[in-house]
Amino acid sequence: MWKIKSDIARHVLFLIALCVSAAIIYGPLTDLFYSSMKRDYHSLIPFIPFVSGYLIHLKRKDVFAENVYALRIGVVVIFMGIILFIAGHTFGIHLNQNDYASLIVCSALILLWGAFILAYGIRAFRNALFPLLFLIFMIPFPATIMEKIVVFLQVGSTEFTNLLFLATGVPFF
Repeated sequence: MWKIKSDIARHVLFLIALCVSAAIIYGPLTDLFYSSMKRDYHSLIPFIPFVSGYLIHLKRKDVFAENVYALRIGVVVIFMGIILFIAGHTFGIHLNQNDYASLIVCSALILLWGAFILAYGIRAFRNALFPLLFLIFMIPFPATIMEKIVVFLQVGSTEFTNLLFLATGVPFF
């Protein structure tokens, strides 16, 4: 009986942190999706938590085998997420919408990781490492990094097409 109550308390603690994280990222991501900065590379962000949740569900026996509260490490990680969130709101005025969303989503993700560590322990975090790190793909790339990636891919595809046309002897201008 005590084990069941303890597990329910863990799940409720993590569910509260999950709801807080979702509330934190809802505004910035919604604004980003409906802004003029929206590109196709932001379109899969809403599906990433479902994939991560499914991956954790697949490994649930290993992940939740030995649950122990990790109070110190969990609180430290949560505190780092809160500091990053406060920094995002403090300096968010000077950032563009994409960079602001990146900072806020990163802070919510760190807060969620801390809550997972607090509720389930380091061993469970280690066993669920891939699904939890997969959530990193929810963080939109900052605008300057994304511009450099796009330019790199454009130049690379142009050079590859040039080599392909030269190799096949197709005339082009």
